[in-house]
Amino acid sequence: MKILDKKRYRVRKLTPTEYGRLQAFPMEHWEQVVSDSQAYKQFGNAVTTTVATGVAESITDFLSHVGILKEDTTMEEMNKATSAQAQTENPAIAQITAILQPKKERLTELMNEESQLRTEVEALELAISTIQNGGKENA
Repeated sequence: MKILDKKRYRVRKLTPTEYGRLQAFPMEHWEQVVSDSQAYKQFGNAVTTTVATGVAESITDFLSHVGILKEDTTMEEMNKATSAQAQTENPAIAQITAILQPKKERLTELMNEESQLRTEVEALELAISTIQNGGKENA
């Protein structure tokens, strides 16, 4: 395999198959049915499941690090929590859904807690205002 074109002193362009392999696509049974330029565009715009998995794992690690995700939560537990539909989908979607669902539930809890806290804050501010106004009337 020639990498360097000695006549022109240039490194040769990668083939579409090499592009696919470089991006971790399974290329064993791949057959090119479009032009090279179209194949380059398709590979350039695509994201493999290995990339999505890596991104999902990095997000999980970060969420665990900052305390948003419980440290005792495993990927298996998250996968069990997903719906049957998500299990039949793309593995990357299933993993992201497994991470997303508990976040949505936690967000709902936080929103309910926020509403309760707002009510308590308003009541306390009203109490302060009432005490302040009552003190002025007595003076």
